[in-house]
Amino acid sequence: MSITTTGASSQRINFGNIAGGYVHKLYLVWINRADNLRGTLFGKYNDPYTQGWAASIENSAGYKLFFSNKFSSTDGLWLSNTTLSTGLQHLAIDYNNSSTSNVPRMFINNVASTVTTSSSPTGTNDEGTGSVTVGDDITADANYGINGIYYSVTVLNVLGLSTEQINGIIADAYNSRLAVPSIEMAIFAPQLWTVKDGDAVGTIRDLISGAAGTPTGSPIGRGDNVLRIEGIN
Repeated sequence: MSITTTGASSQRINFGNIAGGYVHKLYLVWINRADNLRGTLFGKYNDPYTQGWAASIENSAGYKLFFSNKFSSTDGLWLSNTTLSTGLQHLAIDYNNSSTSNVPRMFINNVASTVTTSSSPTGTNDEGTGSVTVGDDITADANYGINGIYYSVTVLNVLGLSTEQINGIIADAYNSRLAVPSIEMAIFAPQLWTVKDGDAVGTIRDLISGAAGTPTGSPIGRGDNVLRIEGIN
């Protein structure tokens, strides 16, 4: 199963303060976008958004994958140079926040995209104690979610892995279509597959922390003939 959001303000699943304290993370999401609108995919926020990180779709000469990471002095902001189409896509962001000189690597359907740095970070990484959400963020921005289907969202701890190994994980996640490509490395993996087709979304558990994700804005369950659920108890 999967969940559908319409891009309405405050339509999200809020998992609270989890998945914090990791330096090198790989962010993965399978989505099916119904239209070209800017919107948040998922992230970790406080309100106002002064701490945390976020993956989103932004309009910059075409709709493109965007990643932000908060730092104590100047935030890091990066934009993929690949224009996204609507429909089913696998998006991946590989980012190590241990150095301000690091630039995220972004992949669209297992193809690496060049990345433009909109703002180079300065200071120290400032993840804070905000909430992890899927869909619209928890800030007061209006109409800042996507109109489409979330099939899976996963964050992995890839500290210590080589670039080649991380590339292999991204390729496997794309080619295998597993909902969670690595249980051992996962630090966030909401069980979106537990929602029945057509049902209003209730509490969704994070497979890793056990945190209860609380829905707002009435996201709806949808059938999933895209991904495979294997090796998940």
